[in-house]
Amino acid sequence: MCGKKGKELAVQIYGITQKEPFNRDYGFKDQIFYMAKGSLAELQTQLEIACAIGYLDEQLMKELEGKCQIVGKMLGSLIKARSYIKAE
Repeated sequence: MCGKKGKELAVQIYGITQKEPFNRDYGFKDQIFYMAKGSLAELQTQLEIACAIGYLDEQLMKELEGKCQIVGKMLGSLIKARSYIKAE
């Protein structure tokens, strides 16, 4: 339930940032993306701790870590693209 709500919130925020006045405020949107990337790093740390104390098995940890890496790469590409757009 929480994951589903988180996904819905992310989709809604993405939609909002595509409209006026957000779509022209690259600084504000970048701030949102950097916070998301920071939150992702925080999540990875918590998952590592959960594995170290036995809450997650190694296989599940690797699966979740892989998903985090994919999302991290996507966020990195998005941030890079936004930086390129701002430079023009």
